[in-house]
Amino acid sequence: MDTSLTTNKDRGGDSSPGGSPIVLNSSQTRYHVVRAAAVKRGWLLEEKEGCRDNIPEFFHGVPLHAAHVSESLPDRLDPFVHATNSTLQVLWVDKSISHQRVAALRPHQRLNHFVGMNCIARKTTLFKRLMCILDLCVVTNPPERGEHFMSLLDTMKWFYPPSFVAGMGLSALAARARRGVNFREADSPNVFYIIKPNKGCQGKGILITQHPSEVLSEQGRASMDEEFLVQEYIDRPLCIHRHKFDIRLYVLITSISAPTRSRLRRDGGGNNANDTLTSMRYAASKTLPPELEGVHVFVHRRGLVRICADAYQRPADDNVGCRSVHLTNYAVNKHSKKYTVGECPLAGLATDSSGAIGQADTAPRDRAESETSMYGGNKRDLSFLEMFLNSLSDRSSGINGNIGGFRDDQSYEGLLWTRVKRRIDECIVLTVLSGLPVLRRELAGAAAMSGSQGDYKRNCFELLGFDILLREDNLEPVLMEVNHSPSLFCDTSFDFSVKCEVVSDIFSLLETRITPLEVQQYRNGIKYSLSKRRYNQGNPKPKYPTQCEIDVQPEEQLVRSGSVGFVQLLPQRVPCGGWTEEERQRQSAMVLLANGLP
Repeated sequence: MDTSLTTNKDRGGDSSPGGSPIVLNSSQTRYHVVRAAAVKRGWLLEEKEGCRDNIPEFFHGVPLHAAHVSESLPDRLDPFVHATNSTLQVLWVDKSISHQRVAALRPHQRLNHFVGMNCIARKTTLFKRLMCILDLCVVTNPPERGEHFMSLLDTMKWFYPPSFVAGMGLSALAARARRGVNFREADSPNVFYIIKPNKGCQGKGILITQHPSEVLSEQGRASMDEEFLVQEYIDRPLCIHRHKFDIRLYVLITSISAPTRSRLRRDGGGNNANDTLTSMRYAASKTLPPELEGVHVFVHRRGLVRICADAYQRPADDNVGCRSVHLTNYAVNKHSKKYTVGECPLAGLATDSSGAIGQADTAPRDRAESETSMYGGNKRDLSFLEMFLNSLSDRSSGINGNIGGFRDDQSYEGLLWTRVKRRIDECIVLTVLSGLPVLRRELAGAAAMSGSQGDYKRNCFELLGFDILLREDNLEPVLMEVNHSPSLFCDTSFDFSVKCEVVSDIFSLLETRITPLEVQQYRNGIKYSLSKRRYNQGNPKPKYPTQCEIDVQPEEQLVRSGSVGFVQLLPQRVPCGGWTEEERQRQSAMVLLANGLP
């Protein structure tokens, strides 16, 4: 490692606790925006030997060469290289990681994945769990608990489309298709289904059909090793100027540690069903339920609104093959001649009401159709959607009195976007909590492999990409999928603007959790003999700061200050209004039911 490189302070960047530069090992990522965000913060980059030629000298104006890149070959088991002048080394990898990788981490090191994240970020695994939890909501109905579980059931029916896994749930799916039954409409004879490969991405292998069992059987897919997720197709999505769209949100998890045993003993919490009333009591008092302790989840204010290149049509046999009508994936739509970024492709569309699903003339043209990517083109900033929704009136948009899940008698202040965003936030939280028991077990397993010597509760963080669309009738969010490693490619300056800010803010939050290397060396016994000798000679034992003292600015305080674009969702919803009693009860119910799944 070249220790002659300039430090954060020398370059005017942010300084880590202790004043030493932070080193990012970026040798295992394809995304140059990660490198650019680190360099802009004054971090140092570490790459594998010989890989320098694959890194551009400049990336959207950010220099990635010269003094910003050092070359060293990471050890096979421990990818980090000790640097005596560094307070932290961060490893950013694109692929999922193993228990061994986490167990090999040193206390001062950070890795951008948790073990076991497939329980959330794999399509079939996630929706199998969610459908099982839905079933448990029905069967878990003692009188003293039924109200809370039924509330969770009603909410999940809006958030998650009915889903089945090919080869396992096809018989139930076929029966449902014959009856034309979904969660709410018993008289819908024309239900379409969308088939997604479990490991697919960029819209590859996706099919829309009324006969999923037949399609999978004919192609022999149900018997293949590859699993397929079959979901009811949401055929009445909210549209922007008659074009279907979805939302890509960037969600960050920085901690999933379990509550302490002393807290569980004191509060009577645990996994036993008899502890349900205790958890609900905490939820009712608006106090953090014990099972949610140690869970830190954030969502970024910047996001992408991805609009299809062609106008939306209700699914029919003659249009289900039109991928740029039904699929919002960038990889699908970028090949269309109608797809643009930074222009105004929607301004000239017909605005008559025939066949229109969304509202063509409701967004102010002077702002929504500006010549920037934030408010024009097929990929727009999330702030455009906020403006678009706030411009809708209940009457003109056809939305009934139950907007975004809020009844008319509930007094929630704010514009329409505020209410919709709250429901989106709850969808994110419930989705993460559905996999919380698995993540905690996997993390504990990795800690056991390391002998619990590492600061395993802080070693990992995770950036997830949530894809959500909105229903036309009530603007309820519907989760489409969760991406384990969301694409951070930056084909345009707009992409770079959004994604660089997201990654940079992740690094800002990481800096609040940094432990100086010299402190960790002392804790690990590297300097034990020296400190012991001084102590025996009558000198006071050196006092090193605790983690709370090390934290320059705790995560919540950083979020409250507006220094980062992240909004905290757990343990508290900050700064945009806390969770209500009913919402807390649903969160507790989700964890309690998820604990009963393998």
